[in-house]
Amino acid sequence: MPFRGPISAEIALIVDDIRRAVSPIDVLDLIVQHGPAILDASGHPWRAESGLEELEDEVEFQRGTISALYDEVDALTLEIKRLRGVNKVGPARN
Repeated sequence: MPFRGPISAEIALIVDDIRRAVSPIDVLDLIVQHGPAILDASGHPWRAESGLEELEDEVEFQRGTISALYDEVDALTLEIKRLRGVNKVGPARN
């Protein structure tokens, strides 16, 4: 979703970095790295220490969620491979 109104060149660069991020973890790292600038640009009335701590806590929570999802995908992928090995389905052989 685009920012409404004018944005600074700094925020435009941050948004570009986030758009190019390869994984959700990369996005979270960029948010922590650029958190103060993002909060300033949003007009959010945050105090430097508590606002950044809250942001870091949320990022850490999201990182754990993403990590758990990756683990679940890995487990499901292994199960699919196991099932394919047991129930080989393919073209009939002559």
